[in-house]
Amino acid sequence: MLIKQGSVKGPGPAEPPGGTKIESAIETAVLRLQSKWVSIPVLLCVTAITVLCALSGAFNLHVNCSDDFEPNDSLGCYDSYQVVKSDFPSLLWDLETLYIQNKSGPLRISYAHAIVDSFSTYVTPTAPGLVRMDTYWNAPYLIRSNFVGPGSSSMVAVLSIEKVDGYRDTVQAGLDAASQLQQEYGLAEQIEIVFTGPMAASQSQRAQPVSGGSTTDYTWKWLRVLFFVPVIMISWCLIGSLRLLVIPTCSVAASLICSWGVVNLIAVHQLNVPTYQPAVSFFLAVALSTNYAIFLLTRWQEERTTNTPLTAVSRMLTTHGWSACLSGSILVVVWLALCFFPVFCIAALGLCSAITVAVTLVVNLLLTPTLLVLGLPFFSAAPLTWIESWAQIKQKICGGATSAAHADAPLLHPSPTPYEPSNSDQENQHAATLRRSWYYRLSFLLTRSTVMRVGLPLLVITVMLVGCVPLLNLQPALVSDVDFGDGDIASAYNSGIKFKSGQITQRFGIVVRYNPKNEPPNVQRYNITQEYFLRPIYTLVLELRKDRGVLADSVQSTAWLQSSPGSSLDVLLDHIKTCMGHKSSTTQICSEISWLFSRYANFGTRASMIVFSSRFNPFTEDTRHFTQRISDLLHKSQDDNFRLDLYGPRIGEQDAEAFTMNRFAWVLMASLVLVFTMISVRYQAALIPLKLSFTMVVPIVFVYGIATGVFQEGWFSAIHGQLFNDTGIMWLALLSTIFLLIGCALDYEILLFSRVHELRRVSVPQTREAVNQAMALTGPVISGAGLCTAFTLVSMVASESILLNQIVFIALLGILVDVFIVRLILAPCVLSTCGWLNWCPTKMPIDFE
Repeated sequence: MLIKQGSVKGPGPAEPPGGTKIESAIETAVLRLQSKWVSIPVLLCVTAITVLCALSGAFNLHVNCSDDFEPNDSLGCYDSYQVVKSDFPSLLWDLETLYIQNKSGPLRISYAHAIVDSFSTYVTPTAPGLVRMDTYWNAPYLIRSNFVGPGSSSMVAVLSIEKVDGYRDTVQAGLDAASQLQQEYGLAEQIEIVFTGPMAASQSQRAQPVSGGSTTDYTWKWLRVLFFVPVIMISWCLIGSLRLLVIPTCSVAASLICSWGVVNLIAVHQLNVPTYQPAVSFFLAVALSTNYAIFLLTRWQEERTTNTPLTAVSRMLTTHGWSACLSGSILVVVWLALCFFPVFCIAALGLCSAITVAVTLVVNLLLTPTLLVLGLPFFSAAPLTWIESWAQIKQKICGGATSAAHADAPLLHPSPTPYEPSNSDQENQHAATLRRSWYYRLSFLLTRSTVMRVGLPLLVITVMLVGCVPLLNLQPALVSDVDFGDGDIASAYNSGIKFKSGQITQRFGIVVRYNPKNEPPNVQRYNITQEYFLRPIYTLVLELRKDRGVLADSVQSTAWLQSSPGSSLDVLLDHIKTCMGHKSSTTQICSEISWLFSRYANFGTRASMIVFSSRFNPFTEDTRHFTQRISDLLHKSQDDNFRLDLYGPRIGEQDAEAFTMNRFAWVLMASLVLVFTMISVRYQAALIPLKLSFTMVVPIVFVYGIATGVFQEGWFSAIHGQLFNDTGIMWLALLSTIFLLIGCALDYEILLFSRVHELRRVSVPQTREAVNQAMALTGPVISGAGLCTAFTLVSMVASESILLNQIVFIALLGILVDVFIVRLILAPCVLSTCGWLNWCPTKMPIDFE
């Protein structure tokens, strides 16, 4: 390798890492600001804000969070939803069912009546949201058979529950009542009593032990605290002193309380914040505070070996402080990208997470130097390495002098002297110390030859591409999917689907509204009981009954009599005319007609509704094709004088998913362009984003390939069915984690590249050697910070939310792959290959050919 003539600078003081007069001026200003007259007000301000956030309800954030899954005006189904909500809100109610079965023969009506009465007594006194309970005894005589199962061995009572505050308590009361009645009635006569439905299945899953064994959920929540012990130990080993751990502890507490306080204000006054946001904010505040504290304090420890402690604080801020600002800004940008998806609380998730990152960054950049300056005598006495720290602890416990081995222990991260010209002996000693590092040796081995620098990354990328194969069959699941499991609740629900009317399942609805284009909206001369209105409904009912996915006997409307399903429209009109003319009539036909019009007609808006159930569980992927077929049928049946609106389970979320995916590619590209522009401007390097993207794209796709195998193919479902369920990756988990993985990958990449850039500009005349030394200096920090983040994520595993479990798994796998594969193998090879691309068009002090 040849050195260009005239490119070697003469002797003299080396440039600061930034290499510009502006950054030198900033460093001087920061040094002057590091005084007690500045630090004390800063500390008081941070403390006051933290106390105010705590008093304003930061710890009540989980109470003010709620999942808003209602369609908004961005979705195609919004108009249909508004029609249903205003005219027939019963279609939006949750249906839960009391299922009673005699395993040995026909079920006695009197026995079932006693069970239903007892159940009603248990549930109705404290039942928020309970609108009604439809049973065999309060239904019209001619449709009572809807509540009786095949062979008369089973019966159901259907609870209609409006989703208001506390409605989950009603569902839980139903579960408890069914369990109690099973003990009272079930043992004597082989009676099975089960409370089933989508919410009952979800809450029963939550009530199961999440550890997969005998450990209860309550015990597991306390055991999660143990995962923070490795975080403390790793931080101690990296920072080198237990007394310095006071700073990250204060930073974590302040960041968490302040971020929760701000998010709580948003939840109370502005947006619907999702219920999993407190957990996401907790992870971001704890993980980022720990990482930033490790980044800053390890640099302070490194700098104070060659500078005064106060100067080391200034150097810490002007080196790793800049890197923390850039990485934090990138995380804020990628989280704010979610604000462009204003559906299903995604925008609220992005905004609140961006606020958490910003608050955490500001708190750490203010609190860390402030505490160091105010406690300078205390913290300056801290040992440089954990070996010295452990020796001091042993000395205090056991007494006696520190052993020579510990007293002369080498530094964990010895530092070059970038501001002072050092003699060759010091430089050689420093280089020799770095070469003893395991990270240096690994990087040197990977970058020593062109074959290794090029071949090994290609081999790793090839292996990752193989792991991406399951992604080809990716079928994102919906949040509204319900895993009924394989217990009594699932068995009862599957049995209820076979009922003649499909009473047990959540139903679909088609709202038929008379709305001619040429008629003023205030004209009321038409009546929904007339032939012109009932005929299109009757025709649509006949078409629906032919669909293979519709349970034919479940179709109910004002134009169809279940007691005589073969009747013509003329017969129905005669019955309606007779019943409407004799309002006091109590015949069975009139009773059924009155019941149908009270449920499925709105005289004020001249609208009617057709309800029907599917032959399958509507909370599965089968609903996608089913709703598409029904939508095509409505499109063919559309008339200028009538408006047809379809609504039912999952339709709103399906529209939200489609809306999000249509925007996803553009938002992702815009975010990456902005992020890479920030990096290029900061380092004055136009082509470095190309290299960074090479170490980011394929590993992230690999992570999603593995996640697809786990959550869709069921690779680990035998280990723990609740944690590693095979229902598919929820589309919200995919959307929430892609930007998080990008931000975390660039976070660690920036820490490594900033050190390469600094060494290459100041003292190391060769790119490959700069990469090797940067790996030796930052490798332990990146690995330790990544492990701390991973343990923080592990503490959130086994959450009650399947969505949150998937987010945690994907983020955990992504961070481990990034820290131990990308950073250790790919990054050194990529950065050392064609090194001039790392800072092009900027010229380094020494250029090589």
